[in-house]
Amino acid sequence: MDVEELKAMIPSETVRKYVIKSEWTFTDREKAALLYRGDLSLKEQYSRLGTLRDTTADKRLQKQLTEYLEREKQAIRAFKENAANRCVYVLKVQENGGFHEGEYLACGYFFDWNVAFEYGKKENVPFQIEKYLVNAVFEFEDGTCNHTSIANLHFSKAGMVF
Repeated sequence: MDVEELKAMIPSETVRKYVIKSEWTFTDREKAALLYRGDLSLKEQYSRLGTLRDTTADKRLQKQLTEYLEREKQAIRAFKENAANRCVYVLKVQENGGFHEGEYLACGYFFDWNVAFEYGKKENVPFQIEKYLVNAVFEFEDGTCNHTSIANLHFSKAGMVF
C-alpha cells in the first residue's frame, strides 16, 4: 500500500506509522469503509472509491460501490436542479473572529446554486449552501415557524465539497 493511499484512508500520522511498521493490510471492504468515513473532499472520495470499485475482485463490493456512487451523483444533480425557481439556495459562510466564531451565517439568497457557489468562493472561508423549498414553512401551535432545508453542501475555502 502506498503512502498517499494510506494518507487518504487514515488521517492520523501515528496510526499510519503503526500500519506501516506492523505491515498491516486492509481488505478492499475495509479500504472502502475508511475512504467513505474519511476526511476527503467528495471529489477525491468518489475518485478513490471508483478506482477501488474498478480494481477489486469482490463482486458484492463492486455492486455496492457502483450503487453508492450513482446515488451520490443523482443527489448532486438533484441539488443543482431548480426548475421554475421552486427552491432558494442560502449561502452561509463561516465566521472568523468575533461573537459568532466558527458559526455559519447566512449572507445571500439565490435561485441559482452556481451563483451562490461563486459568491461563496469569493469569501475565501469555508461555506455551505442550503437548499429550501419556497413556501415550505411549517407553523407550530404557538405561532412560531420553522424552515427546514431539503439539502445542503459544505465547501472548503477553496470551494472543494466536503
